[in-house]
Amino acid sequence: MLWGRLAAHKEYMNHKLKSSDFKLASSLLKRIVGVKRPSAVWVALYSLWTALIDKTWEVRYLFFWIALEGLFGPDDSREMTFRLSQRLALFLGTNPVESLRLFNDAKRSYGWRSKVTHGIRLDKLKSETADTILFEAEICVRKALVKILQDDDLVDAFTSRRREEYLDGLPFSNKWRHDFA
Repeated sequence: MLWGRLAAHKEYMNHKLKSSDFKLASSLLKRIVGVKRPSAVWVALYSLWTALIDKTWEVRYLFFWIALEGLFGPDDSREMTFRLSQRLALFLGTNPVESLRLFNDAKRSYGWRSKVTHGIRLDKLKSETADTILFEAEICVRKALVKILQDDDLVDAFTSRRREEYLDGLPFSNKWRHDFA
């Protein structure tokens, strides 16, 4: 088990916890302890924890992306950036406009993930942008895990072989059919 002091992103420094935060944490913890190992959800949880205890930007960023790739990455590597970004956007987006923004943000962020992974110098990455994309990746991991862990069907899909089928079906779901009628 990994141990260490959690290092909160600076965006959380003035955040005040409410009783609803503790209720959510309690219900999520009950679900987390039952997560199948190995599974995409287990990898995401482990990667999230690893990211949160490391203070190095590159390490945190890569572990957030390990979590996101574990949850949304395709089983094969064809069109990795597009498919991962689309899956993430369709899963987390609440409307078409938000999904398009998430899709574009994920593609851009995945590009930076690739540069970090392959050891390309990050001298063109401004510190404000680095903070922003780190926080965005963290938010995506958090939102995805909370959404999955609060739904028995999603837990089942993301901890089984049905994950790929579920994610491949997202573009064809009726999620926003009423928005275009």
